[in-house]
Amino acid sequence: MDLDGEDGRMDSEERRRTDENGDFRSPSIPNVEHVVPRAACLVDLMFLERREEESLTFPQSQQPSTFKRFVEVGRVVLVNDGPSAGKLAVIAEIIDHNRALIDGPTTSVPRQAFPYRHLILTPYTIAKLPRGAGTGAVKKAFEKAGVLEKWQASAWSKKLAARQVRKVSKPRGPWNMLESVY
Repeated sequence: MDLDGEDGRMDSEERRRTDENGDFRSPSIPNVEHVVPRAACLVDLMFLERREEESLTFPQSQQPSTFKRFVEVGRVVLVNDGPSAGKLAVIAEIIDHNRALIDGPTTSVPRQAFPYRHLILTPYTIAKLPRGAGTGAVKKAFEKAGVLEKWQASAWSKKLAARQVRKVSKPRGPWNMLESVY
């Protein structure tokens, strides 16, 4: 839809609806100074025409993601539930959106399918670990990357160890039963 006509000039009806600057006046309120810039009307009309022709696609954000811990093969995880709670393991294979195959040969975590809700992703990964790697390959890569030493040197590991010491050293009794949970 062309507002200026084919030759770039306004017709008589458009002249009646515009002021001296070429801005459109509101036809419903003739005595009120309600002026819409002509350029804005053109942009709106172009937007509506384009919208009718095709659905609009917006470019993806070019900012880097702040999220750094992804569920991926080779990601070191902390087991949060079950008999292996508190031990490190490695994601060897992603089964589906709810479970992963984990293996922790150096930390005595058996190779098993484990739900993500019982795993905590750590910042450590084992680079270039193939999907579905066997226990031997996981053990070699785990030791080569020095993940256990990095984990033991981290503040997170030290905090968990201090919490465990406090939990064990407190006397049990009705006066501090709630504190022993933490």
